Amino acid sequence: MHAMRKRRAGLLSGHSSPVVAHCGRLEKDVRDLRRSLAESETPRPPPSSGTWPSETEMLKTAARPTVELHVEMPARSLGDVEVSGTTQLELIDTFFSQFHPQLPFLPGKEALVRDCAACPLLFWSVVAVASRATPALEGIRPRLVWPIRRLASESILQPRSLSIIQALLLLCLWPMPYASLIDDPSWAFCGIATQKALQLGLYRPLPALMQQTNGDEDCANSMRRTWVACFIVNQMLSDRFGIPTLVRLEPSILTAQMPPILRAVAESVHKDSVISSLLSQHKSNNVPPHFFNVLKVSETELESLETKHKEHDSPLLNRLLCSIKLRIYSLALVAHPRPTADSAIPDASDEDLYMANYVSKAYAVAIHVVNTSLERHFGILPDASPNSCQQRPQPCALWTFIDLQAFILAVFTLLHLVRNYKHLSNSTDISNAIQRAYSMLQACSVLDGDHFYRVCDVINYLASRRPSTETEGEPTGAEDTAPTIRPSVGIAHDVIKEAKGRYRDRRRFPEQFPDLGTTGTSTEAENMAGVAPSIDDSLQFPSSNPVDLDFAMMAWPHWDGGAAFWEGFDVSFQ
Repeated sequence: MHAMRKRRAGLLSGHSSPVVAHCGRLEKDVRDLRRSLAESETPRPPPSSGTWPSETEMLKTAARPTVELHVEMPARSLGDVEVSGTTQLELIDTFFSQFHPQLPFLPGKEALVRDCAACPLLFWSVVAVASRATPALEGIRPRLVWPIRRLASESILQPRSLSIIQALLLLCLWPMPYASLIDDPSWAFCGIATQKALQLGLYRPLPALMQQTNGDEDCANSMRRTWVACFIVNQMLSDRFGIPTLVRLEPSILTAQMPPILRAVAESVHKDSVISSLLSQHKSNNVPPHFFNVLKVSETELESLETKHKEHDSPLLNRLLCSIKLRIYSLALVAHPRPTADSAIPDASDEDLYMANYVSKAYAVAIHVVNTSLERHFGILPDASPNSCQQRPQPCALWTFIDLQAFILAVFTLLHLVRNYKHLSNSTDISNAIQRAYSMLQACSVLDGDHFYRVCDVINYLASRRPSTETEGEPTGAEDTAPTIRPSVGIAHDVIKEAKGRYRDRRRFPEQFPDLGTTGTSTEAENMAGVAPSIDDSLQFPSSNPVDLDFAMMAWPHWDGGAAFWEGFDVSFQ
């Protein structure tokens, strides 16, 4: 007791023991930590708002001709494609004026010219992308498919390089022509880019990147933007293929210095990843009553995000937000609970009213996506003849795969609505929208049998059919017993499943184009692949292939594979 009084007296007199001093330091550290956390959580204006040039200034900078850089570029060739120095400069200008502003993660024009000289894959990726907006050079894209794939495969063994990562992301965002989805190398390219990005440490905080680049702020910011682009491409491909994403983005990265439109897209994609994670926790065969509460909260979050970014005049951002909404509505229409005794929706009439709300919202968003996407379609300069190289490129030629993904989902949503809800079965607006969408997708087709060709064939088949009815005794695939709900398993899945049934008794189209430099006809492609026309699914691939590529378990999207095609078919809408 006497000792305690002495210690207490010592504390009161200002003399503290080492233990007390240590506790005081710990308390100070805790206060500092709380203060730093509070500051990090306090909403602050993005660093780029005052230091990063506005989107208008970026467009002006992109419009500056590359020839003013006084750079001489020698002629280059890849495969049987040769591009002169003058054409190279024009293509770089086209890329920066038409494509770069949509998702500006690459460095400036001067840096890109320098990087292209050192990285052939980046150069030819820019050429392939820019040729989309150059009608006179559109024909070189099919001839570059396999040479660029070879360059991409060789990049796996090359030293880690930021330019290689950026090139692979470009090939994912604006993919080369491919046949069915299983032939699309985007997921492989994305995986390579992500692995190299992780090896380079692009995910690290900015101070670490600054140290890694010896204080080069421009290079550090370029690395950060590239990592954000990796996340965007990963998440959107995950939505497309219905498989887990490879990248998780720390929310703090969204406060880093980057172009405003890149941040807006990244925030929207991050919200999509959160919603996908929430929805994937629910069982598809036993949807709990609070499932609709999750949908409602997700919808509210998206509306808030849409209001936040309404100042951006970005068709990509608009379609992205609409596609996330459509996936939510798709789940509501496909996986809604049936009325039961303990259901939150007590009777069928209330359920009908509840679902009618989602039908109306899905219709409004899908029509909006289709109509706004078709506003400036088929535009040709007044003084240009149909065969002139001065033709204005179709707007869809500038689309990323994110735009195309949203557009096709909107069309499939309209097909689902018109075929399953009687009050919409005779809708003139839906019929006209689907017909115009079909024409646009048909114009995007580069070769017979490519992805656009197959999507058009699905639309042609389903648009002329009566509203679907369930058939008793129809075999059930493993995809119908999926353990959890995925954003990709919804309306689009059901539409494609029905359309796929008509391929079983017809000659099948090969999954890959053996040589896209050919005319691309089905007979020639089949002969070159060594696959004879057959009605047997097992003969779709050479028998020597030991891998089961029929994908009955739907482990990989196979909906547009094995389609039979014919010349001169007409689309009819009844």
